[in-house]
Amino acid sequence: MLHQEYQTGLHQAFLDKVNKDIADLKTKHSSSIAQITELKQKFLEMQHRILRVLVKQESTRKLGIAIQPEEELLRGRFEMMHTQLNNPKQFKVSMISMLDL
Repeated sequence: MLHQEYQTGLHQAFLDKVNKDIADLKTKHSSSIAQITELKQKFLEMQHRILRVLVKQESTRKLGIAIQPEEELLRGRFEMMHTQLNNPKQFKVSMISMLDL
């Protein structure tokens, strides 16, 4: 009976150690998740910053150079999209025609 109580004590001590290890691992996991989230945010900020620098660099590099034909096509497309988005009559007509149905 004493031997069985001793073994039960050893098992309980082992289970307590495992529970402590699990709690430590959960804490480390939470800490790692927080650190990963923080690093992702920093990465996105740096990525955006690099993009702004590249845009600025490209703008200053092309200063004084005529617009290329591809750029003129893109400009025309953007202006057309902008006009379509800012045309309020376009959406009113579609709503009226939908009401007639």
